[in-house]
Amino acid sequence: MRDLKISGDNWDASQFQNDIEVVEGAEEVSQSSAIRLQMIEGEQFDDTRVGVPWLTDMTNALVGIDAKREIIRKTLINTQGVKSIEILTLDVDANGIGKIYFEGTTENEEYFNGGINA
Repeated sequence: MRDLKISGDNWDASQFQNDIEVVEGAEEVSQSSAIRLQMIEGEQFDDTRVGVPWLTDMTNALVGIDAKREIIRKTLINTQGVKSIEILTLDVDANGIGKIYFEGTTENEEYFNGGINA
């Protein structure tokens, strides 16, 4: 698996002035996992099931933190190249900003990790 490398700060591939950079292996799985976590369910026109239900379940105070963690885990485990998720943390700070961190193993037995603020 390969993909264009994008900036972790602004998800932009235009930062590379001379050559387009490519990611593969565990680095690509880390990047794809973080991208999938930032997609809103229904946002992708050709498959509206893709993404995290940010506008419904994730912002709903009636949905418990364990259920939200499971939604994130399922999103990660369904990312192409992911074999397992060993560590997943979901914390919400005093301002309501969620911080997600994950570590896992790829189908090629490589270690990957990443995270987002949501």
